[in-house]
Parts: sequence; structure tokens; C-alpha cells
Amino acid sequence: MKWSLKLIVPIALIGLAPMLYGSGVVAQEVRFSSEYLRDPANITLGKKLWFKRCTLCHGKEAYPGSAPKLRPARYQPEFVYDRVTNGFRGMPAMKQDFSEEERRAIVAYVMSQGFVE
Repeated sequence: MKWSLKLIVPIALIGLAPMLYGSGVVAQEVRFSSEYLRDPANITLGKKLWFKRCTLCHGKEAYPGSAPKLRPARYQPEFVYDRVTNGFRGMPAMKQDFSEEERRAIVAYVMSQGFVE
């Protein structure tokens, strides 16, 4: 059987997809305006959810916990949203536990000046 590049390349890309996109599920495109991220109501809700759920692994000060130390200054809000939504490595996906608005609020808190880093 003779293999052509037209067949090999798509097969190879399909095989690489999980490595490129983690679980293979890419979070929907979500944008965060500066107004949304600074809104006290969003930050307050995100803080409430953070302390209710996220501190179980990340710790009350975002470190030390069983999860890695968070460094929000290095992150973009969309990156944090993707991690919260889809999880990463040992972190479970939260899309079944929190609504989109709740996940967005967690991002607002994590990206806020008041987040404990």
C-alpha cells in the first residue's frame, strides 16, 4: 500500500491533537474586558467561590496546598478561564460544577489586586 502525504498529515495531526489541546476539548472563546475584571460584584462572587472550592487544593493563600502556586501576574484571563473550565493535569475541570458566569467570576477574583498571591 502506498501512503500519500495527503493521508499521512491529517492522521498525524489528529494524533497530536490531545497533546496540543490537553484533553482535546478547547474552551469556548471567552473574552474578558477590563470593566468585567474590575467589577466588584464579579470579584466578590469569584472570591466566595474560590474560598468555597479552590482553596481545598490551592490553599487559603493560593500556596502552599497540594496544587502548584498560582502566579496570576503571569497569566491572561482567558488562560485562567480555560484551566478552570477544562482542568489541567491533576486539576479537575469545573465546567460541571460551576456555571460559565461563576467560572468567569473566579477568573475576575484570581486576576484581581485582592487575590492572595
